[in-house]
Amino acid sequence: MALILHIADLQLVSPSSSPAVGTHKVGLVPSGDKTTHHQMLRATLQRLGKKLSDEGRSIDAIVVTGDIADKNNEGGYQAFLELINALGKAKPAPSRIVVLPGNHDVAFGLRAGDAHRYDRFVSAIRGAEFVTPLLAGVDGLLDPTTAAAKHLVTLDDIQIVPIDSSSYSQVMMDVEISDPSWASLEGILSKPSELAALKRLRIADAARVSDDQLEAVRTLLAGVTVDGGLPLRIAALHHHLLPVSTSEEVKTFESLTNLGLVRQFLRDQGFAIVLHGHKHTRFTYVDQVSSCGESSDRPTQQI
Repeated sequence: MALILHIADLQLVSPSSSPAVGTHKVGLVPSGDKTTHHQMLRATLQRLGKKLSDEGRSIDAIVVTGDIADKNNEGGYQAFLELINALGKAKPAPSRIVVLPGNHDVAFGLRAGDAHRYDRFVSAIRGAEFVTPLLAGVDGLLDPTTAAAKHLVTLDDIQIVPIDSSSYSQVMMDVEISDPSWASLEGILSKPSELAALKRLRIADAARVSDDQLEAVRTLLAGVTVDGGLPLRIAALHHHLLPVSTSEEVKTFESLTNLGLVRQFLRDQGFAIVLHGHKHTRFTYVDQVSSCGESSDRPTQQI
């Protein structure tokens, strides 16, 4: 049985700026004695790696479902690379480490499709030769014969497929006001708080899997089989398919805007498991996905 480590929503900054773990309401513990977020993660991965190594085991694949860095913090990406190395001998090869961008891993305020949205993610994550999803504005036409090694992981009869849901996160929207007119509006406001509030009106932190992404993944999977059959397919996304807690989040674009289409796609492509992050909640659930247009009394596919 394959051993897969799933990590999500680390939201890292540089180790020197990493916040302390816990709530310190009084000045009892000196700063140097406080355990930071980075230190806790490093110790956890070191101990996991040592335990597996002592047992003669290693991790077959790592899946990181987004929000590596906090607000696209450059030091956060470097901290992530260092943390993964803390696994030691238990760490799999880069070709078996899948990393997706989350809504924290894109540049703020650029247009959808702008390749520069992913600059820091591409530099650090693809620079480390990890497996990533196809990225809007960065990747050209898909060549299925060469793309499989870069955009999915195969473990015996298992396929892990990253799907990007962040291509519309933190993007500038079209609000039917020209850029010069908008600049004039900004010039009217003198208070920094009011100016910041105005700028936010143009920004959408939306969760959406683009049609191009779905078609590219469909094309990629059509050319990849395992021993001539259909493998156990695991989809990796940043955003969720269903509520994962009872907590209410009142926010525009809180869920995938094309959730129905994505669920139908996962069903049609034979995915059995979905790994995601975004909600900062440890939870596992069974989801019954019925095909759009089918009678409710017909069998459904379980994810």
